[in-house]
Amino acid sequence: MLEGLSKFIVLNIDRIGVVLAAIFGAGVVLWQTNRQARANLKLQKENFKEELKLEIYRTLAGEIKKAGECLSKYYVTIVNAPSEIERYWKLKEEFGFNPTPIGIKSDKWISDYGNVIESVKNTTKIIEDYEIVYSNFKIYRKIIAYQNNRIQKINSKLFYEIIQYFPVNVTDDKLQETIGNFIEPKKPDQEKLELLKGYANKLSGEVMNLEAYLYDLSVTAQNQLLGNIFNHRLEYREVADSEFIVIKPDEDSIQRAEKFMETNSIDKI
Repeated sequence: MLEGLSKFIVLNIDRIGVVLAAIFGAGVVLWQTNRQARANLKLQKENFKEELKLEIYRTLAGEIKKAGECLSKYYVTIVNAPSEIERYWKLKEEFGFNPTPIGIKSDKWISDYGNVIESVKNTTKIIEDYEIVYSNFKIYRKIIAYQNNRIQKINSKLFYEIIQYFPVNVTDDKLQETIGNFIEPKKPDQEKLELLKGYANKLSGEVMNLEAYLYDLSVTAQNQLLGNIFNHRLEYREVADSEFIVIKPDEDSIQRAEKFMETNSIDKI
């Protein structure tokens, strides 16, 4: 039997070699195919991650930009309001002019502040949505909410005091014939004017702090979402005064931010 098998192998050695070569070749092709498939899958995953990073950055950067624009507009309203009131009465009483009405009115103030609230809410919502991807974004959501609450508290105090010194538009045609296009506001005394300026200065400072924290968020977003793509990292801003902080995603900075919020409680405003 063994002799017959030997003869069969000798007679068919070429065919057996072809079959074995075909089996080996098929195995190599299958291995290469599986290897290429795994490489393609890995590449697809990496491409998906980079595309997701770009999508997150575009969304977040867009909201940060909107929030910054709203804060800048609101800042101008805050800073200009007391000085416009002072200018109006100075021109009217000291120089005997008939100045144009104070440009800032309650509806503008409410609109500017409302836009700030909406834009900040949208920004923090995006941060919250992607915390599962980047957990260290959480500190930005917390510091922005903290700063927004500080602004809200001071805004309420200032608006309550300043609204009585804004002119009121007259929209009724018959009343316009009698009293004009607006009702002249009250005149603040010097003590009240200084109070308004003090609140405005404090509020404008809080607005600038929020703008700074949004800038820190923007730097972190660019570094974490775009840094590997462009092989570059942005530097964070620097502060010389311990009264201010820079929000970074590392553990030491996060702890400093947490302590800062605890020490500078909103209740102390």
